[in-house]
This record gives sequence, structure tokens and C-alpha cells, in this order.
Amino acid sequence: MLLRRITKHVKDQNWFAVALDFFIVVVGILIAFQITNWNDLRQSHAAERALVERLNNEFSTLADVLEQRLVRGEQLVSGTAELITLVRDGDEPQNKDAVKSLLLSASRYNAPVASPTTFSDALQSGRLSNLRDDTLRDALNGYVISTDWWATVDGPVEPQIDPNSTFNEAITWGVYPELADAMRQRVIDYDWALVSEAERELVAIYRKQTLQAEAYRLELVEVERVLQVLNTAASEGETSRVSTP
Repeated sequence: MLLRRITKHVKDQNWFAVALDFFIVVVGILIAFQITNWNDLRQSHAAERALVERLNNEFSTLADVLEQRLVRGEQLVSGTAELITLVRDGDEPQNKDAVKSLLLSASRYNAPVASPTTFSDALQSGRLSNLRDDTLRDALNGYVISTDWWATVDGPVEPQIDPNSTFNEAITWGVYPELADAMRQRVIDYDWALVSEAERELVAIYRKQTLQAEAYRLELVEVERVLQVLNTAASEGETSRVSTP
């Protein structure tokens, strides 16, 4: 209809009407583009709010897990340190059950906690780079850097897994068949003379466990920083939605 009207005005050489029709067409196109942009922006902001909410939930869970792992890691460090002290004191302790418990602590090691699923997916897809909050992007980058340290401290040291190490030769191992595989191992008996000879191995174990506990602590610091920024972003998002007419 508009095209026929323009054609008629051209035939009639009504150039003012032709210009007016073109103006109407251009304005209509600009308005359509603006509406599309507004809609895309609204959807983008909604997706970002949803991402922030999911990150908040998953990083909260991660913080709880890291706190538990840190407590366990520090307990292992404390147990191995106590065993080293007993070895250096020289005399065989009378409390055999306590020594068995300390030997079991020295046999344990720590592993990193997997990154939140939403964070990993957003990182791989590039959605994190679209976040408008520079502070949040910096905090998430700090979290990534904190997890990199695990590449150097993950897993056991050689004396813990080498069956021919003095540490392992000092221990008679058994299992609790009713427990899960990862927790079945138990100390049935030990040779205190060999435990004493394993002092250097125990020191190596202690150092590795200390580094692993520190890795948990540093990661937890960064996760808590991310949560602080996420909570601020979520609060600002709620305020923005409430104030929007």
C-alpha cells in the first residue's frame, strides 16, 4: 500500500509527499531496529541475572565444600606433624592406637575440588566475557588463578604410594570391607623402628599435605571474594528491577 502511494506521488511529481513517505519509511525502520535492540538487551540482561544467580548458588556450595576440605587438610597436617614429633622424641609411644591413627593421617593426601558446572560451561562458551561487571570478572579470574596451584601440589608423594618405601614397609595394612573403597584402608600394626627410619619420608609427606591445605585456603579466599561480588551484583539487580517502571 505504501509502495503504491509512493509510486502515485512520483507519477504526480508530488515531491513533498514522496519525501514524507520516505521519511515515514525510514522512521519506521529505525523504530523497528530500536525495538529489536531493546528486546535483545532485555534478554541479555535477563540471561546475565540468571547466570549470576546460578553462579551464586554453586559458589556457595563450593565454599562449604572447601571449608570442609580445609578442616580435613589441616587435620592431616596436624597428625603428620605430631607423628614426626613422636619419632624425634625417640621412645616408642605407649598408645599404639594413637600411633595407628597418626600413621593413617600420614597416608592420606588431598585433591582439588571440581569447578562449579555453570562456571565451567560459561567459561568455555565465552559468556563470562560478556559480564558487564568488571569487578565480577576480576574476581572470577582470581578464582581461576587460585585453582592453578593444584597443578603443582595435587596427589600423593612417593612414600605414600610406593609399597617399598620405608613408610609403607613399617605398616601392616588392612581394610574395612564394609566401607567405601576410598576409606577402607586401616593400620593393623606397625614397626616403630621402621617408622623412625621413615622420618625424612614423613617430612616430605608433611610438606605436601601443608601445601595442599594451603591450596584449599587460597582457593577458599578467592571463592569468598567471588561470592561477595556476586551477592552485590544480585542485590543491585533486584534494586534495578524494582525501580524500573
